[in-house]
Amino acid sequence: MAKKTQFSSSSSSRSYWIYGKHAIIAAVSNPLRVCRRLVVTQNALTQGDALLAQCLERKIPYEILDPKQFLRFVPESAVHQGLACEVEPLPLLDLRDYLAMSEAQESPAKPEILVLLDQVTDPHNVGAILRSCAAFKVGALIVPKHHSPDENAVIAKTASGALDMVPLITVTNLNQTLDQLKDYGFWCFALDVPATQDITKVKGYDKIALVLGAEGKGIRPSTLKHCDVIVQIPIISAIGSLNVSNAAAIALYEVSRV
Repeated sequence: MAKKTQFSSSSSSRSYWIYGKHAIIAAVSNPLRVCRRLVVTQNALTQGDALLAQCLERKIPYEILDPKQFLRFVPESAVHQGLACEVEPLPLLDLRDYLAMSEAQESPAKPEILVLLDQVTDPHNVGAILRSCAAFKVGALIVPKHHSPDENAVIAKTASGALDMVPLITVTNLNQTLDQLKDYGFWCFALDVPATQDITKVKGYDKIALVLGAEGKGIRPSTLKHCDVIVQIPIISAIGSLNVSNAAAIALYEVSRV
């Protein structure tokens, strides 16, 4: 067993606490993720045995706490399953490095899909979109440096492990990024209205960049100008739009079908 340590619930300036089985298993399994320490309740030990073995292998210290002590490490309303882990944010990945690695792959995914978010600020939505990205084998999620939430516990929990599975790339200028992706052969589709095409018609493309905007405002006009086609989800209802994370799941299902 790892050396017993009395942990404080405070974190360093860069680290934060994540909670929940799937988020923590993914973090501990990710060699790029720095995990500082794990706290676990006695009741969670049965479901966490394999996790503790991984902690021993990676030399991540952990402590078994009673439920009252454990609650110091998680938000009051958190669904935590008796597991919490202090982690550091993932290393930043440069878009050029990602594209170079993608180009070097012998058998890249077809279609290769990237998702870009234009000022989607709700961490629950970002986490849910990451989860859909993992489900449909999206290569990376790209967000602008400004008007996007920093990596945090809400994103990690909502993503249910996908934060440590799907590369998250931060860029300075989304419009320049779209132009850069076009240079690499990507077709850039904006999910917005009014559209010229249904998302169901997006077939036969090897490289797809799907742009999603914030609810209400949608994608900014300046960003729309840098997209090749504006597409929409055909909705048979008086409700004119969907939550952005729901729309992302439907759109990714459609464009991932070959």
